[in-house]
Amino acid sequence: MDPPNVERWDFEKLGLMTIETIREMFTPISHFRVSKDEFPAGVEFAEASREGACYVLRGQMTYCHEETNFEISISAGQFANLPSGSYWVSIGKKEAVSIVRVWQLPTEFWSN
Repeated sequence: MDPPNVERWDFEKLGLMTIETIREMFTPISHFRVSKDEFPAGVEFAEASREGACYVLRGQMTYCHEETNFEISISAGQFANLPSGSYWVSIGKKEAVSIVRVWQLPTEFWSN
């Protein structure tokens, strides 16, 4: 599996990268979970995740996909679509990170 592409947010086209702006991109909203998280500088942890996007609002973080061993770093103003699986996550040592994660919900959770 190739590592996901890290893309740059288009500020001219989309405006500021905020949870509100990101939420507006995923419709209908009842089909998606959009969550904001913050982590202190220098933290490392394991996580398991569904397939989804990670938008970095502030700071820098690195994801290492444990099944395929790919590693990507995402910095403020960037995002990537991550495959499902287990990850080792490292937060940059210089500043805390603020992220928005987006997942499509299973159809049984969609509201009509």
